[in-house]
Amino acid sequence: MRDYITIRQKAFYEFLTNYNKDKPKKEQIKLDYKDLVIFEYIAQFCLSDNEKIKQNRIIIDEKEYTHVAYKKIIEDNPLLTYSSKRQLYRSIEKLKRMK
Repeated sequence: MRDYITIRQKAFYEFLTNYNKDKPKKEQIKLDYKDLVIFEYIAQFCLSDNEKIKQNRIIIDEKEYTHVAYKKIIEDNPLLTYSSKRQLYRSIEKLKRMK
């Protein structure tokens, strides 16, 4: 379990404001704190210098990829209160739509 959660609120607020600016209401994306926690967790996990994490990275077409298990995200972030991988999947899909 993580000891603390760090969320760059200003960066997300500015990004979402610009992202949604010219989009019709039904195409706009709204994020809640759970989406932001997931994004920050994945970002920190992928930037980690931990040797075990580094060993599981792969490179495809000169791009580096890091595997992050849904189960690990749920275990390390109990405040998310997700009871299934499906709930987490929906949040990740929302983040993917924003690229």
